[in-house]
Amino acid sequence: MQHLNAMAVAEVGDRLGITRASVHDLLDSGQLTASGRPGRQLLIDRSSVERLAVAGTRRGRVWTAKTAWAALALVSGLWSEPYLDQRFGEVPVEHSTA
Repeated sequence: MQHLNAMAVAEVGDRLGITRASVHDLLDSGQLTASGRPGRQLLIDRSSVERLAVAGTRRGRVWTAKTAWAALALVSGLWSEPYLDQRFGEVPVEHSTA
């Protein structure tokens, strides 16, 4: 029997749109709270899941300062290099002609 204030790992993954491994990573990092383990099933506190669902889960690596500035320069039309176009794709930039 599941607790009303708890969710199974698979349910949490479905709710947050992440894999079971990512759910365990979030548990290890303290972003999710385990509420018990009846038998072999790990239960996770529903309020920690909902809090994370509102805040969102960040996917991928954080950009370095160099990458972030390069992306900003590319989008603003100040800098265009072939390797940046490959990394970020074609970015349409509107130029005003006054």
